[in-house]
Amino acid sequence: LEQQTHRKVILVSISSSETSPADPDKDQASPHWQKQPVHLKDIVEDYERLQNSIVRGQLKIDLLNVVFDAGDQILVDSISQFVSTLVSDYHFAVVDLPTEKDAVVIKTLTQSDIVHLLAKDQVEDLKGLSLVINELTERMKENFNLDFLKVVVVTKEKIVPTNLAEISNEIDFTVYARIPYINSCELNTVLSCEALTISLPWPNSPYAMELRRIARQISGVLVGLALGGGA
Repeated sequence: LEQQTHRKVILVSISSSETSPADPDKDQASPHWQKQPVHLKDIVEDYERLQNSIVRGQLKIDLLNVVFDAGDQILVDSISQFVSTLVSDYHFAVVDLPTEKDAVVIKTLTQSDIVHLLAKDQVEDLKGLSLVINELTERMKENFNLDFLKVVVVTKEKIVPTNLAEISNEIDFTVYARIPYINSCELNTVLSCEALTISLPWPNSPYAMELRRIARQISGVLVGLALGGGA
């Protein structure tokens, strides 16, 4: 998004304190956070502390690593303020959320302009995806818009990709895009700073081209949220 728009972007990682250990199939191009997360309850209503927790000036985008306690009803009630604060300070707030169908996660998703639901091309992931879609449509009711939700399938190594039409039928929702598997040989640049390390692919790799296409298509919205899935 920053490369395509040259606008102010922040990447926020929000994880649950009950999240299971890292996915062994985690994409090699995914961010690897090095800075310990700040607790969401400590910054959600404290603007100064929130600002002090953001890593600035080390990459072209700002960074924030956050953790929350699953089932904390106070956070559910306060998450709108947290999202609104980010929106007021950035053109794009990209929030990477855990896959748990937690109240905090669902509430955060409903506050966005656009949501990308990521899932691996596997039966269990697709079942979980259907549950999240059903939860969102139920929560938002008449405010639910098909353009608001994008389903993205992530291809993993050593599997024959399922036809997207079959996946769409399985989850009863049209798949928006497929992110191809990225080979380690396609990763040619490592960005490292205080907060995280991330490997970037060749600009002309299928992986990079698909992400660039998605970034260009969402560049007209204010907030982008991504629900994880190992991507």
